[in-house]
Amino acid sequence: MCLLPQKQLWQPKDLQSQAWQTAELQTDESQAEEWTPTVQNPLSFELAKEAYHGLAGQFVEEAVRESEASPVAVLLTFLARFGCEVFNPHTLCPYYEIGDTKHYPRLFVAICGQTAKARKGTSAKPVERIFDFPPQTFSQNIQVSPGPLSSGEGLIYAVRDKRTELDPVSGEMKVVDTGAADKRLFVLDEELAGALTVTKKEGNTLSSVLRGFWDSGSARPMTKTNRICSTHAHVCIVAHITKGELETHLQNVELLNGFANRFLWALVHRSKLVSIPKAIPDSILQKLQFSLIESLRYGQQCKNLVFAEATKELWTEIYPWLSRDKAGMAGAVTDRAEPQTARLALIYALLDKKDTVKPVHLQSALAVWNYCEESAKSLFGGRGIFKLDDKIFSYLESETLTLTQISAKLGRNVQSKEIKSALQRLIDSGIVKFYTEKTKGRPITIFSAVQSKFTK
Repeated sequence: MCLLPQKQLWQPKDLQSQAWQTAELQTDESQAEEWTPTVQNPLSFELAKEAYHGLAGQFVEEAVRESEASPVAVLLTFLARFGCEVFNPHTLCPYYEIGDTKHYPRLFVAICGQTAKARKGTSAKPVERIFDFPPQTFSQNIQVSPGPLSSGEGLIYAVRDKRTELDPVSGEMKVVDTGAADKRLFVLDEELAGALTVTKKEGNTLSSVLRGFWDSGSARPMTKTNRICSTHAHVCIVAHITKGELETHLQNVELLNGFANRFLWALVHRSKLVSIPKAIPDSILQKLQFSLIESLRYGQQCKNLVFAEATKELWTEIYPWLSRDKAGMAGAVTDRAEPQTARLALIYALLDKKDTVKPVHLQSALAVWNYCEESAKSLFGGRGIFKLDDKIFSYLESETLTLTQISAKLGRNVQSKEIKSALQRLIDSGIVKFYTEKTKGRPITIFSAVQSKFTK
């Protein structure tokens, strides 16, 4: 029996519906109706309560009690920071092993505000405060950087290896760079738009370096002049961007497809209006810090975490859903569902001071993943991986067209077979529909955009 609340977390929607094949064109009459503005949650989805499990949930509750901060943003920032702190750089533990791949408590998070007033930055302050331990209670060597994420070489340098060179005079190997004292690095970059801009520049290695750090913790620039490298580093990132800023960078599809699927994308909003916000009281913060320190000490002594038997059964049941094929740009940025979910479950288990991942930890991880997937659908839905797809879809959003009309709009430089391939991808993605209309001569096929399957 599945332990997971199906409706809220993982139950698949009818993504394979073929209703578009026979559906008639719909006329939008809503514009004629009277419109009343609202200040309620503008999102059509919410983070399920299972995500607020244990210490993480207790902290978020206190952090947003008298604040405008988004609880989703606070939670994800807390999970990423904990995942960075709990890693033991001496034993390279803890981790969860899937096949031959070790997954560490390493997260990249992209927090996207619907507007500049989504209070993304506000969400980071309570996390910074709870991890600011008094020196006598817990020793920290972790590096914390405000960014910006500007170059791969700069990121590697922060967690670089020790480097030795041959001394031409003595003929002995000498240390020329002692390297980073601690290869744990937490980056809180409030301007992800800047990183997306610099990666467009020729020769910039940020995208490839980020992929290496997320995958294996290692990176080495392929340059003749720069010989720095980093192995077994533990880099965790929380980056902020507005929906408008992200929209301006969506045209560079190759850029986003390069490293976006290493990020958990979370669309957030201001939780409420608080004219005079208040911080977590010191007495409450100290209790939370004490629990947090216990979890960190426990986690740094763990090695290889395993799934409990009940967790294995749940994982087996949900695995086909997590690993399903997903079309379009939204599919491209969420195609690491399995490792992302496993990493989240690992973090929840460590917060609970457990060396075994229980079903409740996987439930919590799935709640977070489901929200991030819905966010990605909202942010990237309706977009193809190919530029031609996007161009054709933009035409069909405003009018219905035949193949001949689409070809005329695109110009003579685009071949008919390329247009047909693009249309087929859009139809397979469920964002374009077609119907056949009889004429005196040969019947014609008419194409139009439908409501994106990634939005409700």
